[in-house]
Amino acid sequence: MYPLDPVPPPASDSPTAVRFALWCGMPPLTRLIIERLIPLGFVFDPQADTLALIDAPIGFALQTLDTHDLAARLIIVATSSPCPEYWADLSTYDPAILLVSTELDAPLAAALEQAAHGARYQRLPPVQSLLTAQERTVLRAVARGYSNEQIAQRAGLSPKRVANLLTAIYAKLQLPNRVALALYYWGRSDLLAVNPEAPPT
Repeated sequence: MYPLDPVPPPASDSPTAVRFALWCGMPPLTRLIIERLIPLGFVFDPQADTLALIDAPIGFALQTLDTHDLAARLIIVATSSPCPEYWADLSTYDPAILLVSTELDAPLAAALEQAAHGARYQRLPPVQSLLTAQERTVLRAVARGYSNEQIAQRAGLSPKRVANLLTAIYAKLQLPNRVALALYYWGRSDLLAVNPEAPPT
């Protein structure tokens, strides 16, 4: 969930009437964001070419990009996911702007304003994925509940190759099983069981 940061006053050179649409999987958050952007000179228009895609709950943006043809729209994706492989998967859809932040209001307002002037960028934490593109494909499929056989069929790989990739993923991410991989991918590593006898790290 995004904590909403203080809303900055409109910049003196802010364009007026920047039109935007906004999709989010949490209707109360959708309304709150819209209510906070309108006083800054933005105009909510569900048919606007510029679409702010708010990844709440985490997974909403990826599912939306998977299931909707948004090629005709200028997409801004904002996520609070802590998973670099998830960011990389969002990036493959080539949004105009990709924001990874636990704050939302100020970065989103800036992104809407900059997108209106043709800006394209990614604002990501300085964390790199340890996985190859093929390993990331397998991780995403595991996070969606696919078996090794299903992954092999969908990715055009042999089951043995999928098993080998999974072994590499477990080692690189230091995670023990498929459930842990799924929790990691969907940004819920906090739900992983903690060994009470292990010393704190």
